[in-house]
Amino acid sequence: MGQDVNQGNRVMRFIDYSKTCIVTLCRFHDETFFANYGQQADAIIPMPIKDHKYQITNERTIDILFVGSFIAVKQPLQFVEIIAKLKNNYPTINAVMVGEGNLLEEVKTEISKLQLDNNIRLLGQVSQDVVFDTMTKAKILLHTSKFEGQCLVYAEALSQGMNVVSYPVGWFDSSEKHITGKSVEELTERVQQLLSQSLRFQEEKVINTDHIVEAYLQLYKGGENNA
Repeated sequence: MGQDVNQGNRVMRFIDYSKTCIVTLCRFHDETFFANYGQQADAIIPMPIKDHKYQITNERTIDILFVGSFIAVKQPLQFVEIIAKLKNNYPTINAVMVGEGNLLEEVKTEISKLQLDNNIRLLGQVSQDVVFDTMTKAKILLHTSKFEGQCLVYAEALSQGMNVVSYPVGWFDSSEKHITGKSVEELTERVQQLLSQSLRFQEEKVINTDHIVEAYLQLYKGGENNA
């Protein structure tokens, strides 16, 4: 379901793969599993997202949005760094960060140090409804995480009409609406390219819950047939 496919998972040595059905969440997740443990999943099935009914609008007052825990793997300080770079060309850039974690104080210090107090607003930990409402007001989700098993926030942002920029981790399908980069410089460039365009904020549903349920049912049926 996430970082359990990374190196150092001691549970893996006890698994009898001939008697176990393994599911990963996306191609990236499966490739990481194979690279670290020499095994591939029996099926790749993503997690579904909750269907939220919010009005999709082109009136977007937030330029860049961060949603995630303020922890090392999510690299929130990189988000701050990128906003500082973007401010050179967009002095009034408006960014919002949603979340909390052990790097919160470092994030606050960096925002102050880079003179971004008027450019980055910290919302803290809020309800999922508030997150989705904020997404309807934002143009671009900038996700700086260095690892994701799937990353539901991609699909959530796309479902609210947002554009997504991220590292090539978790579930992603490079497209006009979701573009990736491999460094801070590339992420900055990708965001700047989007900000210079006339963006469209149409809803994009990329995960079908019915298909997910059916995929798991097929696995159970297969197991029954092999019993």
